[in-house]
Amino acid sequence: MPAMAECVLDSDCMLVDNCCECDSKPLDAVVTPCDGNCLQSTCDAEGLSGVKVACRLGVCEFAAVNCGVGPVGCNEIMPSCPPGTQNSVQEDCWGPCMLPRYCLIAESCIGKDCGEGWVCVWHNAGGGECVRVPLECGAVPTCTCMAPYAKEFCPVVPCVDGEMGQPICQDDG
Repeated sequence: MPAMAECVLDSDCMLVDNCCECDSKPLDAVVTPCDGNCLQSTCDAEGLSGVKVACRLGVCEFAAVNCGVGPVGCNEIMPSCPPGTQNSVQEDCWGPCMLPRYCLIAESCIGKDCGEGWVCVWHNAGGGECVRVPLECGAVPTCTCMAPYAKEFCPVVPCVDGEMGQPICQDDG
């Protein structure tokens, strides 16, 4: 039996940032004690300083951020992000390097792996976006099981299941 949503609102989630982990968890999650003695937190070490949490399709995750190459209003040089990540922009300056699945504006995920627990939702208008698979869907994300959250990824159009099982937003295509 699939699990139920762990959150409804962003405020149902918390950021766990210590010497051992950088993660978003439900407020009622048991956080394993961290005996590490570190000079910086795990989020800082992973370049995720300032990351926020959000409830995305019923799952506590990092909040989506604006990604791209600017322009920005600060005088800092654009950071060089590790392969597979993108620059983010926060408060008119450079933010942490983020996995594309956390970007509001990202390269299309079509033909790419969004990662475990994520699915590439295609848009008929072009491109695709990585979307968190709701816990209720188990390992098989369909438009039917994702329907309670459809407004988050197909805001004004219907979702249909594609031939290969991936959800498709029927927008302007």
